[in-house]
Amino acid sequence: MKLQTRLFQKWSDNEHEPIGYEVGELTDELKDFVAKQCLPLTAKEMSHELTTLAALTKRRDNGEIDTKTFVQAYVTKLADYPADVVKYVLANAARDSKFFPAWAELYDELEYWGRSRLRLKDAIDAV
Repeated sequence: MKLQTRLFQKWSDNEHEPIGYEVGELTDELKDFVAKQCLPLTAKEMSHELTTLAALTKRRDNGEIDTKTFVQAYVTKLADYPADVVKYVLANAARDSKFFPAWAELYDELEYWGRSRLRLKDAIDAV
C-alpha cells in the first residue's frame, strides 16, 4: 500500500533556501489508513479492559458511586482515543499502579501516546 502525500518545497526569497514543506495531494489510502489507526475500542471492549484493570488493582473509595456509573464515565472519556493507545495505557496502569488510576493519571498517558496521531487525523480531515 502506498501511503504518502505529495510534498512541495516552500522556498524563501533569500537565496532560494527551502524553509519547509506544504502538503500537495493527499492520497485516499493515507486518509483511510490514518482514520483506521484512530478508531476507538468499542464500549464492550473498553468495559473488558477496565474490568481487567480493576481486577489487577485496588479500587480507591469513591463514596456512593456504583461500579456501572464508574465504568461508564471512563468508557465515555476513553472513546476519544485510539484503540491501541487505550489498551497500552491501561495495561501499563495495571502493571505500574497499586490502585485503580484516577482519570487525570490516565489522561496524561493517553495524551502523551495518542495526541499526535489524533492531530494528524484532524489535519488530514481539514484538507
